[in-house]
Amino acid sequence: MKELCPMRIHFKKSDLVEAAAVAQSVASPQSTVAILSHILIKGEHENVATLTATDFDTRVRVEVPAEVSAKGSVTVPARTFYDLVKELPEDADIVVEANGRGVEVRCRDIRCELAAMPADDFPLWPEMEPKISFEMPQKQMKSVLDRVLFAIALRDPRKALQGALFEIRKNNLTVVSTDGKILACIKNEIAVEKPPKEFSAIVPRKLLDELDRNLNDEGTVAVALNDKQVAFRLSSIEYLSNQIEGKYPDYEVVIPKQFARKFRIQKPPLLAAIRRAAIFTDQKQNSI
Repeated sequence: MKELCPMRIHFKKSDLVEAAAVAQSVASPQSTVAILSHILIKGEHENVATLTATDFDTRVRVEVPAEVSAKGSVTVPARTFYDLVKELPEDADIVVEANGRGVEVRCRDIRCELAAMPADDFPLWPEMEPKISFEMPQKQMKSVLDRVLFAIALRDPRKALQGALFEIRKNNLTVVSTDGKILACIKNEIAVEKPPKEFSAIVPRKLLDELDRNLNDEGTVAVALNDKQVAFRLSSIEYLSNQIEGKYPDYEVVIPKQFARKFRIQKPPLLAAIRRAAIFTDQKQNSI
């Protein structure tokens, strides 16, 4: 086994737990490639460290305030590391130190040893040349995702349905999802520096789930796309993923141009009525 490079980083518990939670949810603990079940901890600057995780398709990199007393990098088992730091004393500093062949996690009088793998084994973060980039408020992006995630197919032989279509026409963003039965379509105006006549990408559900979980009511999210990749950047979190290859169904053919009747109903009483009616639905059909 390779020797680990020396590294020592001091974290506030609250900062480390928050970052580790984001990273471990992207890592792939069931992967046959052992390194994909690990988080890469890197300290290259005095006041900030990064935690990186990937399952090969989706990647996340989180910046964490820290005191880096010995620069270096190492990988630790993602779930074990998160579970450990979560259970350490509150309002305490945590020291993560790589020495020899393992990683020591210290907090007050608690010392824990974790098996580790060399940072050199961890997949490199790919370079991305954006073709289109824009920003939108995090609150607005969360509103979009909350309205389309439910309609993305969980399992479907048609790969394209396992993600949401992001379609940009000039300064308009349309996000579409469908599982073949339900279709969701949300349109928003965006400010694109050099708006294309038309551009589309199929973004994987996992990436959108992770992004949605970490969006807030404040701040902006930066979006970048090219022909193969998509990236989202929050204040301290960066996601990068491969797009889903394939052709998305023509959703415009499905949506009727005109409707015989239109209703405007207040949301709370409608939801209450649906919940009452749902009690009597057939579990297989689940229709009202």
